[in-house]
Amino acid sequence: MRRSPIAITAVLVLLLLAPVACSTVPPQATLDACATQGCPIRLATNPRPPGPSDGCILMSVEGTVVRHSIYGLGLEKSNGAVRGVLWPFGWSARWDSDRVALVNRAGKVVAREGDHISLSGGGTKDYDFICDPEFEAGG
Repeated sequence: MRRSPIAITAVLVLLLLAPVACSTVPPQATLDACATQGCPIRLATNPRPPGPSDGCILMSVEGTVVRHSIYGLGLEKSNGAVRGVLWPFGWSARWDSDRVALVNRAGKVVAREGDHISLSGGGTKDYDFICDPEFEAGG
């Protein structure tokens, strides 16, 4: 079976362009570009709202809010280690002047990049999680 030169050329072009089209921009470069372009910021959050059977470990999770390549925002601990954070359902992140702001479900800025925070939550070997303050307060 003889293949058309156009078909072979099209396949070669696709093979050559696939790595470019599928490559990812480094997260830090994306965040830096979005600072001036107003891009939304991806934030790892609980995929569902808390329910009555959802208990939350009442430990303190604290650190300085920093950018995180996987979780969007993480916490830098006092020892310099940076931990990813699974933020409460409905929380988001947005640019606020020159820093990323952490925003709760009600639209209120909870903290900004560089702020030291302490919230109830817990952790796994891979990441920390924050309990939903609205739920804890009965909301």
